[in-house]
Amino acid sequence: MMGKKKVSSFSEYRFDGAGAGAGAGDGAGDGAGDGDGGGAAGSSYSPKTQNQRAYTQSIRNPTIPLVVAIGPAGSGKTMLACTEAISMLKAGYIKRIVLTRPLITVEEEDIGFLPGNMNLKMDPWTRPMFDIFREVYGTNELNGMLNTGIIEIAPLAFMRGRTFHDTFVLADEMQNSSPGQMLMLTTRLGRNSKMVITGDLLQSDRTVYASTSASSNGLDDLVQKIQGIGTNTYTDTYTDTYTDTYPESSPTTHPMISLIQMDHYDILRSPFVSYILQLYSNQPN
Repeated sequence: MMGKKKVSSFSEYRFDGAGAGAGAGDGAGDGAGDGDGGGAAGSSYSPKTQNQRAYTQSIRNPTIPLVVAIGPAGSGKTMLACTEAISMLKAGYIKRIVLTRPLITVEEEDIGFLPGNMNLKMDPWTRPMFDIFREVYGTNELNGMLNTGIIEIAPLAFMRGRTFHDTFVLADEMQNSSPGQMLMLTTRLGRNSKMVITGDLLQSDRTVYASTSASSNGLDDLVQKIQGIGTNTYTDTYTDTYTDTYPESSPTTHPMISLIQMDHYDILRSPFVSYILQLYSNQPN
């Protein structure tokens, strides 16, 4: 596919340079081809921090079908997942990429009726992901991939009953999902496929309970189940929320799931974003 030698399955994607974007070293390079693989051809994104390197390695690991990444905005959750998806597609390890997210606007914002087909209706929600795809693919090529289903935009509400084979599924902003939606989504995964779920529990438009009540937030509920904790002891701080509230999971407990917990040290969008997030985390509700 796309000039690359095809292989039989995603299981042949390796860390040792055999896969597109998979480099030999552990270092976080500044550009394509540096350090930990450098990401997709045509993209300058590569992991820079320890958590980001663990994230990309989990995505590349063929024995881990589900990767969950939580953490603050700007920590590379969506960017690195898109980069890895492009690399695998270009190398022929997968046949298509499916992008999904809950259709929930920020608080009371109402964008009204959106005209056009499903891709156009979903554009406001998928624009952050497509900004990364546009750095690798031209407009005509990207439109062709959308028209032929190589890249598919699928609203979370329309995922029920589907099964994805040979597919990279990226579910973004999943802090706005319900537990039922999360269960439905994670049971869509078929053979030779990878699912990456991302979200920031501190920017959720759906309630995250900090009490003995069960969480109505799908991402929070999933993290609790992975970690084996019964109720959420969520704290409103960007500094230690994910490492203190959700201790590292044991790989022997969930060998097919990887939970990556970003923190403010992983925010590389700009120093200002890290400053603003910490500023807000120190303010009373």
